Amino acid sequence: MSTAVVHERFLTLVAQARRLHRKGERKKELTALRQACLLEEDCASAWTLYAARLADAGRREDAAQAFRHAIWLRHRDGDLARERATVTVAARRGVPLAA
Repeated sequence: MSTAVVHERFLTLVAQARRLHRKGERKKELTALRQACLLEEDCASAWTLYAARLADAGRREDAAQAFRHAIWLRHRDGDLARERATVTVAARRGVPLAA
């Protein structure tokens, strides 16, 4: 599958997840977000959104793992401001990040 096709599928899944969120269909939303994250594994913003939604669903351990991945991606890319912001989002949702 070409990079453009993968990216288009990623965008479709994220849009679908947002629609599902508005409709209150949390399980389907989480599935769409997980699929999106697996398609574009280096997308820290997708991992952060997925982690936040997991936290909102009470899945703290899964959320912590997803937040840690997003933080690692931000750190790897040298995006320290967004790295700190992701840590803040996790803290505000009550997700401990210590492994």
